[in-house]
Amino acid sequence: MGGSTGKVPMAVKVSVVVAVYNPGDNIERLLASLDDQSLPVDEFEVVFVDDGSTDETPERLRAFAAQRPNVTVTTIPNSGWPGRPRNVGTDLATGEYVFFADHDDELFPEALERMHDLAAANGSDIVYGKVVTPGMPTPFWPLARRTIGQADLVADGLLLNRMVHKLYRRQLLLDHGIRFAEGPVRLEDHMFMAQAMPLAKVISVLADYPCYRWVVRNDGTNNSADQVDFPGYWDYLATSMDLFTERAGPGLVDDAARAWAGQRMLLHVRPGPYFALDQQARDAMLSPLYDLVCTRLPERVDPLVPVLKRLRLRELRSRNRERFDRLQKLTDALTFPVSLDRVEWSDGVLRLAASSTLTGSAGSAGAEVAVERDGADLLLLLDEVDPDVPASARTLLPSDAGTLELTVRHRDTGVEWPLHGIQRAVLAPSGDGLGLTVTWDGELDICNGAFGGPLEVGIWDVLARVQFLGEAWVLRLPVADDLDPPEGSATTAAGVVLAYRTATSTLAVRIVALNPQAVQASWQDDVLHLSIEPPVNEPAAVVARERGQQDGWEAPVVGGAAAVSFAPSRPGQIVDLWLRTGPAGAPKERRLVFALTDFVQRPNYNVYETAHGSLSVRHAPPSARQPAFGAKRGAGGPAIRALSALSRLGRLRK
Repeated sequence: MGGSTGKVPMAVKVSVVVAVYNPGDNIERLLASLDDQSLPVDEFEVVFVDDGSTDETPERLRAFAAQRPNVTVTTIPNSGWPGRPRNVGTDLATGEYVFFADHDDELFPEALERMHDLAAANGSDIVYGKVVTPGMPTPFWPLARRTIGQADLVADGLLLNRMVHKLYRRQLLLDHGIRFAEGPVRLEDHMFMAQAMPLAKVISVLADYPCYRWVVRNDGTNNSADQVDFPGYWDYLATSMDLFTERAGPGLVDDAARAWAGQRMLLHVRPGPYFALDQQARDAMLSPLYDLVCTRLPERVDPLVPVLKRLRLRELRSRNRERFDRLQKLTDALTFPVSLDRVEWSDGVLRLAASSTLTGSAGSAGAEVAVERDGADLLLLLDEVDPDVPASARTLLPSDAGTLELTVRHRDTGVEWPLHGIQRAVLAPSGDGLGLTVTWDGELDICNGAFGGPLEVGIWDVLARVQFLGEAWVLRLPVADDLDPPEGSATTAAGVVLAYRTATSTLAVRIVALNPQAVQASWQDDVLHLSIEPPVNEPAAVVARERGQQDGWEAPVVGGAAAVSFAPSRPGQIVDLWLRTGPAGAPKERRLVFALTDFVQRPNYNVYETAHGSLSVRHAPPSARQPAFGAKRGAGGPAIRALSALSRLGRLRK
């Protein structure tokens, strides 16, 4: 090991450990997000461990660290995988908690502070922070729907997420020797989590704030994108299962973990790609899988597995390739068409109703997929596929009868929020049995849609999350040709809102803010001069408040302008700007909205737009990037821009 910067360790709350190898410019977003953290710089550290990069990364990181007292860089010989540098970083970390970040992802501004606050409030050993993925549905959605202070490993679905991008109590890792597998090892994240999850006494889930943006690239730079090598992959999965059993011991938790692993196995045997392989390739995939299912998935875990996956695992266990292929074809034939049945404005809230019905062909006779009653249970009708399947193997889990949920995802940030609604599973006659339908009835509340907070400005796509028989699908909510979104717009406290049909006939909502906004800015020494529109027709002031502090300083708004002083300030300090209006006895405060155009930064200060569209200022070290803002918003005041945007929305088709 060599190349350490030699900084003096600090007593910190969180150590961010980053394994780095040849990221190129992809690391810039992570560096910027670390600079933007709301946690004070003396309360977190960043430990970069460079795994023998051959590009300019080591020099770039050392230049970054030279101006930041909480950043260290260590270089090690190339190990070929993230495990070794993560272990080295954990050994070098001094924080109460450790967070593992990848070199090409990024943290949201308040991520470290919020995760640590939740951990401190609950005595957490692990905190699952909300993960979002740009342009893709939110991964591990069941863990992104609600914040849980003290979650149950099984009941709350924590076994679902085996990514390592979480907050861990460092002492938990040290006390139990929890380490990453080193070298080119598949599923090293699964192996790490298999050790940590069973030993954690308290696990928390943070869902009401997006913490980590996981960037999935198609340029071959993601290790997880490499071609899966069978049978090696199954060996790694078996190892992770054994590690979990070793730490958890026998019982319900271990059985639930085995049932999850069984479902994970079938992720790499999806019907479409599976049938695209030739016979030899299918043999290479399934031959080692037969043994894995037989040795690691006892029949007692079958009732915990959704019905179609359970049936396929059963045939793998019996090595009945013909029946397995029939079930694969049945699964491949399933479709979950979603219908938007109602959309209308009511008191500034968008009321929505949707439904989905399971369709598909179950065999050569073309019979529709259906179920039958057996007392309180529902059984899948599979006579066309295999008349000998016992009732216990065909019994539906409660969720197998269908679930449907509508959500909204921001087009730019990837942040996704659940909508408030009620879903119902409906049974109706279908052939010789009963067909499955699920309905959803609820609302999109612009002012309270982000866990009680307002949705930020921009375009939100409405998504439908539907599943039957344990098979899931996420799609943008379609709008039929004969169903028009409501005419006109709604004016809410969050701004002017319009629901519309996109060019691909899906439902989207656009929010244009009309609250007072900072539309122009210029520096004069350490004073930031702001222009605010529309005019405020009451006593007003811009309040500058250091993040995390109650007190601040203010600048009166006179004639739509305010001059905010930033002297003295210190490197790393983040100041949030608020607009205070109303009489002194009953003032109202709200964050000042960022609406700047063509704005040039002043050295040592970084004026930026937060994840929620507000204006903040960070005193950046001299070497930190000082980008100039382009004309990212239309010219003119917010009211003019809003009306102009709404006039274009009738033609908006994206």
